[in-house]
Amino acid sequence: MQNGALRGFHDRSDAGRRLAALLWKYVNDEDAMILALPRGGVPVAAEVSTTLSKPIDVLVVRKLGVPGDEETAMGAITCGGVRILDERTIERFGISGAQVDEVVKRECEELKRSLAAYREDRPEPDVRDKRVILVDDGIATGATVSAAISLLRRQGAGAVIVAVPVAPKDTVRELRGEADDVVVVAEPEEFGAVADWYAEYPETTDEEVRTILSGNTPELAVVADGGVQWIFNRSPIQMIRRLARPFVGEESDYDGLVEMAGDATVVVLGAASYGTGDFHQVRAGLTKRLIAEKGFNAVVTEADSVDAWRVNDFVRGRSGDPDVSAAMSDFSRFPAWVWCNEEFEDLVSWLRGHNRDVGDGRQVGFYGLDLFGLRRSIGTVVRELAREGPEALDKARSLFGCVDRFGRDPQNYGLVASPEVSDQLRADLVRCLVDERFATFGSLPEKGSGPVDDALLGFIKELPSEQIADYYRKLFRSYASSWNLRDELMMEMLSSLVAALRTHAGGAKVIVWAHNAHAGDARATEMSWRGEVSLGQLVREAFAGETRLIGTTTYAGTVTASPGWGLPPEEVVLPPAGEGSFEKLFHQVGLPEFWLDFTADHPAVAALKRPRVERAVGVVHPRSNGSDWHAFEACIAGQFDAVIHCDVTRATVVPALERESAPA
Repeated sequence: MQNGALRGFHDRSDAGRRLAALLWKYVNDEDAMILALPRGGVPVAAEVSTTLSKPIDVLVVRKLGVPGDEETAMGAITCGGVRILDERTIERFGISGAQVDEVVKRECEELKRSLAAYREDRPEPDVRDKRVILVDDGIATGATVSAAISLLRRQGAGAVIVAVPVAPKDTVRELRGEADDVVVVAEPEEFGAVADWYAEYPETTDEEVRTILSGNTPELAVVADGGVQWIFNRSPIQMIRRLARPFVGEESDYDGLVEMAGDATVVVLGAASYGTGDFHQVRAGLTKRLIAEKGFNAVVTEADSVDAWRVNDFVRGRSGDPDVSAAMSDFSRFPAWVWCNEEFEDLVSWLRGHNRDVGDGRQVGFYGLDLFGLRRSIGTVVRELAREGPEALDKARSLFGCVDRFGRDPQNYGLVASPEVSDQLRADLVRCLVDERFATFGSLPEKGSGPVDDALLGFIKELPSEQIADYYRKLFRSYASSWNLRDELMMEMLSSLVAALRTHAGGAKVIVWAHNAHAGDARATEMSWRGEVSLGQLVREAFAGETRLIGTTTYAGTVTASPGWGLPPEEVVLPPAGEGSFEKLFHQVGLPEFWLDFTADHPAVAALKRPRVERAVGVVHPRSNGSDWHAFEACIAGQFDAVIHCDVTRATVVPALERESAPA
């Protein structure tokens, strides 16, 4: 996932949430405390305090403004008698000593007033030996912050971490020489004023500061769940923020996920769509860590088992393909972009390098779980029907357009069993699909790279033709039945792989890539109401206590999808998720990227077991339909063991869309 500096912030709360993500490393530091520079720094620090579950207080420092240009600082004073003067600014503006003394006197009176207003009867915070996170809403010259650092040093602070949403690069560079650490979201070369970096920058009042410090913060309350206003720190949103572990673009982002998943036999990594680059990227990052650090020895995907075998030969160094693009060229049929994209090709290249470095005994295999080759076979049928003219082609696309639909749509499901499709046509299609499937099985090698591959080849080639035919007959009669048969057979192949690894490789640790609808536990979704099962459910049942199901979600962005079956892919704009959805709830948390551990004993987990709408985008996304086309109900904390949320995502990068064949 990519995490670049932001151009600006909506308001101080937005800035505080983004700053909090960068300070996550201090969440378990018992010596850490948060001090805000009033007034503007207080609402920023309130968000940091909520996310890190740390107490908040204020450190009163008064800026000494240039006479006649008070926004420009010539120094600062603190309640501890610290006085910092910027001699260069004083000389540049020609300010006399008497003028400086007059400003100091006035600001000392204001400092006393502020202390009385903010502190009331509370004692000053004890910073001795503490790690003080000093927060403001932005820094211009740094004079105020320098004075605060000096005061904290005098008071015996163990360490001082300056944390602000925005500051110019040269100021940050100077402060790094004074503070133990400086954490900044944006460090622009051309700065201007702090206010320039906020869309909304109202003056913070003394009353707002007192309210936040007292813990009663109505201005931070969130309206959610049907218009109910929740009290600060007690709403589902605030509870989720306490559970959330932010991604900030560092390798350590994955540490908690690796720890949670590392002991499992099967880890299933889901995605809310097939065409989202961020989902590929985050799953690839976790996959690499699990292989390198936890000894996972197989990666299996929802891909066609025959097409994937060529990739398995490539990553094991057994194929004659010169590069990864050639090795993946069997994925050239619709929807090629699901696998033929930059993010996934990078993972395949990494697997080849890893296998080359570790040698034969510890190589990682790559396999496809789809034994029916549904999309490959459908492509053949569509091409055949296209010969009968445009009307037959349109009918075929309508029939197959529902294959990757995960929400409710009785009308489209009904097309599959429509009386317009004759029994003879169904029988002809089934025969064509079965013949196509077994023809592709004939392209598999006689032997693999070792006993594990040999066991899987035997499993595939011994698949009864009647079982394949039964699947396609059910596809034209009952979507639920065909769905179940496909996932059940994927589970059979996965079980065969696990057994072979345990017998021939000294143990099995398998990573599965699949769509959320397959990766999650169907029993926690409306799929179960329709009588559907899922691969994730079957994995949990077969390997109880040895699995981790990890899903992904997004609020808005773009996705690669096709407007119709067999049509070229497009970059589709995903509208923001609607009210009552998990994605909207996660968006309101305010962190751009984070993950949630549903195995934790935390009140947010119970809140997320309540049914909500969840979005799931297939390979087909008609231009005329909105996001509800893919919506279904779920209890996400029961569906998965963890979820990774990327708030605004981007479509997969497909470098060779010309590979897409038309019409299939």
